[in-house]
Amino acid sequence: MALLVVVSAGVVLKTANAKVGFSSLRSDNVGQGQVGHHARAPFPVLRFLGHRHGWEYAIVWLDKPNADNSTILGVSVSAAAGWAKEAPPPEKYLDGNSLKVAYYYNHIYGNTAVKYTDETGEFQDLITWNQLSDLARSYLNTDWDETPLNAALLKMPMKDDVFMKKLKSAYPF
Repeated sequence: MALLVVVSAGVVLKTANAKVGFSSLRSDNVGQGQVGHHARAPFPVLRFLGHRHGWEYAIVWLDKPNADNSTILGVSVSAAAGWAKEAPPPEKYLDGNSLKVAYYYNHIYGNTAVKYTDETGEFQDLITWNQLSDLARSYLNTDWDETPLNAALLKMPMKDDVFMKKLKSAYPF
């Protein structure tokens, strides 16, 4: 059984070739002694593709849901095809109890992505799923992301019917 809880681990974001101003959205999964900490951010419109909602995200796997006394066991970041997974994560990608990631535009593939980085960035505010209003959660759970313009069939990763699938596919162990 999965239980949604809040822990205060953070994500440090470094931007490259992009200007980003946003709040992250986070929810957690507790089960089998591990926590999946999922941070996502609505990044800006892609340059020439007209893709309005590029969902880039990182998952931090903890040993327990205690913000003051937990260990990062593994990390997963969304990639152009699947996931980039590290278990355990190299120290150079961590800043204390936070994962360091960079948001960038890949000129070769023409897409945005998140990658691990050893560079220092800025801590991002985190907003849990349960901190959103009922109206906001209801809207995000509708089929608003299923339009003819969504040729890649991208789904908002925090939707109730998508979240657990994302955690399972990102499992780094």
